[in-house]
Formats: sequence, structure tokens, C-alpha cells
Amino acid sequence: MRFDHVGVATPDGDALADLFGRLFDAPVAHREAFDGLDVTFLEVGDAHLELLEPLSDEGPVARYLDREGPGLHHVAFATPD
Repeated sequence: MRFDHVGVATPDGDALADLFGRLFDAPVAHREAFDGLDVTFLEVGDAHLELLEPLSDEGPVARYLDREGPGLHHVAFATPD
């Protein structure tokens, strides 16, 4: 098992990518849109910061932001199975 990524919920993925890029010297590895999210992956060593920005006011991450505000959403580990 190894650490894979930390998911961070945010209402502004571009601004957070810029901030984390400067603070942690973390370049954008790639971006993609899926499940109603704009997702930005920042490279941090052998792992990633996964920035989750909802594309609408609906969906689990949008509800999470309404309830909890921006911040840590999840931690993911890669396993053999």
C-alpha cells in the first residue's frame, strides 16, 4: 500500500492550483472534467493533490462545500487490489 493523493474541495480550482503551485512547488500534472467536477491534479513528489471544483450547485462535492466549506475532502491510498 502507498499514499496516492489528497482530495481538496474548492469553489475555485484555478486559484487554489496557483496558490499550491507557488507554496509547494507543485506543477499541474493534468486536468480533467468528470462527474460534474473540474479536477486539477498537482504533482507533489510521488503523489498528487487533487483539487475538486464542482461545475454546478448539485452533486456530492457541491453539497460538501455547502456543509463544510473548502478544505480536505479525502485521502487515498493505492493498494495491490
